[in-house]
Amino acid sequence: MSELYLYDKALKTEDNTIPTVDVKKVENNIVKAEQYDTPLVYHIYFDDEELEMVDFTEELIDFGDITAETHINKVSDNEYILSLSNIVGESGAHRITLKEGIAKDSGNNKNKDCELRDFYLYNNESD
Repeated sequence: MSELYLYDKALKTEDNTIPTVDVKKVENNIVKAEQYDTPLVYHIYFDDEELEMVDFTEELIDFGDITAETHINKVSDNEYILSLSNIVGESGAHRITLKEGIAKDSGNNKNKDCELRDFYLYNNESD
């Protein structure tokens, strides 16, 4: 085989690896409803060899059956902090899901849905 043939073949390899989402375990996953003092904080990392874009916006988060004031802070091109305060919902376990497509690589692969660790909301001390 000629070197040119091998070079052309190498250029045609496709990137089929989707970007990954890694979430650092939250320090405190028990939260009192409707308070600002101690927000629920997630550290989120997006990774791919050829990560091209991260579009981390509130519209790409499924909050399930709660509402909250949301703050998204970009730490670096692949690290973000999601903070929730003034969370309103029923007492009990809740889960937030990051939707597909927040991160995209140069091969146009997108991350899949990613469920964040459950947190527990309470409205009264007796809950």
